[in-house]
Amino acid sequence: MVFFRANDHHNLALFLSDKIDNTAPSLDHLAFQLHGGKRELDLAQVELESVGIEVAPYEHEEVHSLYFRDPDGNQIELYVPHAE
Repeated sequence: MVFFRANDHHNLALFLSDKIDNTAPSLDHLAFQLHGGKRELDLAQVELESVGIEVAPYEHEEVHSLYFRDPDGNQIELYVPHAE
């Protein structure tokens, strides 16, 4: 894992997949922090689902997250800290 940090938490996190081959991306997922708290994350889920994108909410210890796949099959995470 590689974290690029600003302030108290990471803004960009890169996770390597545990399986690497020539037919799939080598990153497990790419994560983006949303500002605006849980409400902003809930709005993102509604918008993604309204255009037919399957979304998987997940609760981490420190953040609320949504996971989904981009058109190329890469896993994307949107998250907000619990404190927001």
